[in-house]
Amino acid sequence: MGYRVLGFSLAHDASVCVLNDGELEYWAKEERYTRKKRDKQPFLAIDKALAAAKGPIDVAVMQSPTQHPAWQDVFRCYVCKKAKLDPDHQWIDLTAEHHLSHAYNAYNNSGFDIGLCFVIDRDGSQLYDPLDGEVTADDFGGLTAKHIGRECESVYLMKQPFSHKAVHKAFWMINPANPRSLGNEKAGWSGLMQHLQAKFIGADISIKSGFGITKVYESATTMIGEGPLENGKTMGLAAYGEEKNYPPLFSGSTPLDQYLTHEGFTVAVASQKYKILEKVTQNNYKPYADWAYHVQKETQQAVNYLVQKYVAKTGVKDVIMTGGYALNVVANQYLIEQNPDVNFYFEPNADDTGNALGAALIIYKSNTKDAKVHPLKDTFYHTMEDQDPVEGEPSSAKEIAELLANGRSVAIYDGVPEAGPRALGHRSILFDPRKADSRGKLNTIKMREWYRPFAGIILEEHFHEYFETMGITSSPDMTINFKALQKAKDECPGIIHVDGTSRMQTVSEGFLRDVLVEFNMLTGVPVLFNTSFNLAGDALVHTKEDALATMKDSMLDCVYFVQDNSLVK
Repeated sequence: MGYRVLGFSLAHDASVCVLNDGELEYWAKEERYTRKKRDKQPFLAIDKALAAAKGPIDVAVMQSPTQHPAWQDVFRCYVCKKAKLDPDHQWIDLTAEHHLSHAYNAYNNSGFDIGLCFVIDRDGSQLYDPLDGEVTADDFGGLTAKHIGRECESVYLMKQPFSHKAVHKAFWMINPANPRSLGNEKAGWSGLMQHLQAKFIGADISIKSGFGITKVYESATTMIGEGPLENGKTMGLAAYGEEKNYPPLFSGSTPLDQYLTHEGFTVAVASQKYKILEKVTQNNYKPYADWAYHVQKETQQAVNYLVQKYVAKTGVKDVIMTGGYALNVVANQYLIEQNPDVNFYFEPNADDTGNALGAALIIYKSNTKDAKVHPLKDTFYHTMEDQDPVEGEPSSAKEIAELLANGRSVAIYDGVPEAGPRALGHRSILFDPRKADSRGKLNTIKMREWYRPFAGIILEEHFHEYFETMGITSSPDMTINFKALQKAKDECPGIIHVDGTSRMQTVSEGFLRDVLVEFNMLTGVPVLFNTSFNLAGDALVHTKEDALATMKDSMLDCVYFVQDNSLVK
């Protein structure tokens, strides 16, 4: 029967999992069912999880970075009724452990025995007044928040048998100019520091003036008119910028001021009140790109400061990166270049997708004697509903390669979909990378911004011929940028960004490899475009119905359903 844990998260990218004796029985993301990108309310995924579980649930655990008592009560009642659980004994709320959930998921998947885990996140769990528990609107000039701050960066020392120790905890504060009195004879910062030092014994504690590293990054993202979770767009635009005489943003890893000023534009990061100058176009992008470049450079240096400081302090060189910033492939490349003696693991589900798994692992490990690590075998969903075959033309990897070589766009629908934010060949759009203007054609198909780069896939055995691999032989999860060698610039310029890099996935097996082998035989180039099978603003394609609808609503040429051996044009 085993010990079965239902874990779910209520943050953006809400996900649900079922762990049975440490092994995954089910894992899904709510947005794939509702088609609402970054859906926070996993009702459908919970239903699917309970239907997929191969036995009764022993305990349910909820992870939410924000305290919403009404919503939490709703889910507690919903889950306990559906799973027939006692809410007093079989329900656990891990609201206060957002960063720790990130860390447990990433450490488990890293396979490291001893690992130094860096959680670089936009927002973590709320920090409450340690005496009163609540903050009223009157305390902070009319703010309605019931907390005084949030996690922004954490560093944990993770060891087998599954244990953790916080070595660094950083928080950003809602209103640092008017800290609340926090205790007896102590007041303000000193009272708060005393409380945090008692909670995280031996850890370095940092309280930042209004924001952390990832929220600094948002100053560029919101400046170009995008939401706070669209930082990938800033990463793409940064490559079009150049070094300017802008003031430094950090001292070590600590932001220097609450306000960032850029050419008359002020960003109040802490309050998230942003002024957008105008929509970014190919005619006016330069000042936006320059600021994005500056923010990219300064934030990755701040992260590197933390990495080098705590590697030196602990002596641990197996380093795990997670939290939203760990999806910044440019920064990941920088970290590898700056730390050649460090062995990095970049968690592919570094956003909140992985927190259902992390929360479930915390509870599973604390309630069993299982000291083993159970890394994910892959980053794909572990269940998928049966679907009727799609009627189309029979095809093959060779025929798909011929279509691609002739300039056609082909979407691949192969079994269960990817769990995280990156398409890895199961829900991918493939395209010929040999022409420099092919990126523009794909942007038209995807309805994306002109400045955004695309990723590439390459046969693993040819990886070193086309890119500076930095000693890396395999990059299956597309978590790192690589500098293109001249061979790549000459033969596949379409996937090379303006800064001379590309986010690459190495391929060693599966249908994707078959297509690459055939394309290489036809063209002499073992490389293809690989972008996610969705349109801008949409969730990744989940069902066959989603796939056909996406093709109909776009300029995509065809979809190949691998298991059905069916090509639909």
